[in-house]
Amino acid sequence: MRWTVICAVFLLANGAIAQRLPNAGEAPELASGVTAKALSRATHHMVAAANPLAVDAGLSILDRGGSATDAAIAVQMVLNLV
Repeated sequence: MRWTVICAVFLLANGAIAQRLPNAGEAPELASGVTAKALSRATHHMVAAANPLAVDAGLSILDRGGSATDAAIAVQMVLNLV
């Protein structure tokens, strides 16, 4: 009996809180900002990062004959710095 009362109080309180929210019952907003882009292709090597300076560091390592692991470490170090 006690659990039934606790559950009922919880459900009623949860419903009362949901009704007070400003956007309760509304559909979520539509996705925005999606644009189609062309694929990128590389013949030798490619580096992708969130910052162009990190990409330059990774490409520099690969151009000098470094491995992909060396380039990944360089990219992460630049990302940590910036």
